[in-house]
Amino acid sequence: MTETTQNLQRVEAAMDAMRRAITGAKERLDEGLQLTRTQLEILVLLAHGPQTTGELARQLFLTQSAVTQTIDTLVRRQLVTRRPAPADRRLINLELSAEGRTLADHIGTMRRDHLRAWVNQLTPVEIEALISATQKLTTLLEDLKTTTKVNPQGPQ
Repeated sequence: MTETTQNLQRVEAAMDAMRRAITGAKERLDEGLQLTRTQLEILVLLAHGPQTTGELARQLFLTQSAVTQTIDTLVRRQLVTRRPAPADRRLINLELSAEGRTLADHIGTMRRDHLRAWVNQLTPVEIEALISATQKLTTLLEDLKTTTKVNPQGPQ
């Protein structure tokens, strides 16, 4: 096995482990909120300001119909409101209600507190390396997202 192949396997294993650890940590943090993962992510995204269903779908890598169903639930729970966009009344902006804002702020505070505790376990050099590597990988993945289509039947 070549060094490149070994490195690829190590990076893949490390990234998979980190994804699982982050998902597990989020689930533990969000226990008791009685919200699905998608509902939570929508609340977090709407905490940054109003968005349309299409904008949320792109960010969450979901269909618009899946996001619409989730939004319907959040509207019924009075966490999200729908408002016509001022510039184009055909578009509907989704916003947090007062109760939704309170919940999103609570979620954000909990996540930041836990992240602070994790980051405090790293040295300044490790923090800089993590930020640099994460930013670079994010850019590479974003570039791949716009240029690569996955063939569900594998390579042809």
